[in-house]
Amino acid sequence: EGVFDKKENDRLRNRYGVKADDVLLGLMPGSRDSEIKHHLHIQLETAEWLLKKFPRLKVALLVAPTLDKEKLQLAMGDIKIPLRIIQMS
Repeated sequence: EGVFDKKENDRLRNRYGVKADDVLLGLMPGSRDSEIKHHLHIQLETAEWLLKKFPRLKVALLVAPTLDKEKLQLAMGDIKIPLRIIQMS
């Protein structure tokens, strides 16, 4: 519920600093450690490449409720892109 509600979308975009004319890319590397190991870095590399092509792109990493946000940040290492990290509930 609320996914296609314009007011809710506008509220969430504002909360995470995504303007109306920005394009938002959501990275969802998985909910288990093995998925993070196999998917996270390729998704981050792809996001970095896309940011070079599309400067209005905003990138959000959606953290599954089963994962620890801090543990995930350690797994990312030193990333070179602006990234919003959002813990899902």
